[in-house]
Amino acid sequence: MHFEISKEEKALLLSLSLGIEKIKIYKSGLYPSVVSFILINGKTVTIRIKKEYVAHWFEVFPITVSEQNLSVSPEIELDGSDFLPELGVNILSKSEWTVAANPEDKSKMVGETLGAMVQSEGLTSEIPSNANNQATLHAGIEITKKSGMPFIVASSMFPYALYISNCSFSEQIDEGIYDRAQIC
Repeated sequence: MHFEISKEEKALLLSLSLGIEKIKIYKSGLYPSVVSFILINGKTVTIRIKKEYVAHWFEVFPITVSEQNLSVSPEIELDGSDFLPELGVNILSKSEWTVAANPEDKSKMVGETLGAMVQSEGLTSEIPSNANNQATLHAGIEITKKSGMPFIVASSMFPYALYISNCSFSEQIDEGIYDRAQIC
């Protein structure tokens, strides 16, 4: 299964190239859940997660993009002048898959392990031949900062959570699990 953002969502992401005034990071529970980019023209581009059902006990969480402006206070607000979206915004894709749990995996599980599956994420080329289920999804974006370092906002396997570069309350990002393509 493939879960991609729409043409309208891509257009919103392209509007980041107008210039970013600030970035608002919102927290729900332990992890970041929403990021809003406030553009220099006053418009808002917001990234959040949606749930997609693939198979029994297997969901994925692709991004969704809107113009929603949240009325609650963000956990963190970043200065947008540190970002260079005019250099291009990359869409990040990843794959997720399930394989049957091996005896070692089952020894770490609680409860009944008959038919247990292990879910993994990575590059499409890393999907093993014995995968029972698989999905490819638009998982996030990457923007270059003036330092040359990437700023990543991407979905986690943890429900409704985002990975965010250099965010103290985000899970650690493994940048190597994403395929990158510049939004045209």
